[in-house]
Amino acid sequence: GCMKGDTMALPAVTTQRIEAVLKDEELEYGVDDDNEVFASFVNANFFYRIVEDIELLFIYGYWRAETADSDLVARLREFIKDKNSDIYLPKLTMVFLDDGLLRVGYEYSAPVGGGLTDEQLHNTIIAVFGTTFSVLEELEQAFPELVTWDVEEGED
Repeated sequence: GCMKGDTMALPAVTTQRIEAVLKDEELEYGVDDDNEVFASFVNANFFYRIVEDIELLFIYGYWRAETADSDLVARLREFIKDKNSDIYLPKLTMVFLDDGLLRVGYEYSAPVGGGLTDEQLHNTIIAVFGTTFSVLEELEQAFPELVTWDVEEGED
C-alpha cells in the first residue's frame, strides 16, 4: 500500500516539552504571558520561545552584569568577537538597555519544523546551558569588577 509521508514525523516541539526537560534537570522555571518559558540563575537567565511561523526554537538570555563604562564595553566587545569565532553555540551579542547600560546576551536557534525526539530536545537545551555557562565563567574571571552578586548564592 502507499505509506503516508508523515508516519515518521517526530513529535512537535512545544512549551510543555521544554518545561519537561527543565523539570527533568530539576531546574526552576516559569512560563510568561507570551507562552515563553524562562529559567533564572544567579548570574544569568534563559528564555525559550517557539517561533511558529518559521518553525524555530529560539533560546536566548542575558548575563546578569551590566555596565556603561566605555573601556569595559570595548573589552566586552573584544571578548564577544573572540568567543564567537571560537564556539559553535550560542552566539554572543551586546545588548543595549534603555538607560545606556550594556549587557552580554546570547542566542541560539534550532529549526524544529520536522519535530525533535525527547533526546534531541534535551540535548539541545543542555548543550546551550553547558556552553553558555562555561562562557559566563570565563566572563566572570575576565571581568570580576562586573560581578555584583555572590557567586555562591543559591548553591547548597
